[in-house]
Amino acid sequence: SMVEAKLNNAATRTLDISEADAKNTIAAATLRSKIKKLQKQLSVRPNPKKQGELNALQTDLANLTQSQ
Repeated sequence: SMVEAKLNNAATRTLDISEADAKNTIAAATLRSKIKKLQKQLSVRPNPKKQGELNALQTDLANLTQSQ
């Protein structure tokens, strides 16, 4: 029926949004893990290349969290 079709569409849309949120959450967690690892490495020994990687990852994380 028409009502079932509309309910189905509404349910599908919320699932799509939830899937996108889940992907963003996983991506953010991955970035945070990489950032933490680089911060530990840099606390032991400064390294300009790794500092650049850290800055880029922090920018990526900021962009990702702003877009949510």
